[in-house]
Amino acid sequence: ITTTLRIWDCLFYEGDKIIFRITLALFKLNQQKLCELNSLESILLLFKETTKNMFECDKLMYIAFNEIGVLKKKTIRKLRLKAEDIIKNAVP
Repeated sequence: ITTTLRIWDCLFYEGDKIIFRITLALFKLNQQKLCELNSLESILLLFKETTKNMFECDKLMYIAFNEIGVLKKKTIRKLRLKAEDIIKNAVP
């Protein structure tokens, strides 16, 4: 619950950028395991299990704020638009 509360605290302070920071930090924490997986199902299962037992709050926050780098809202908006286009074009 400590990790969840810290994320909520950051969400109120920083806004939705924290969602991207935490997601990227989770990818970084699980990078080696992710490279070994070969299906979306196994990736989702990995994140389900790892986030269920996420007790290393300080480590997660350190990676999110110190190792991820600068995340500008403008960049996030551009990436969102690009992802929306990809999704729209992928749907038959």
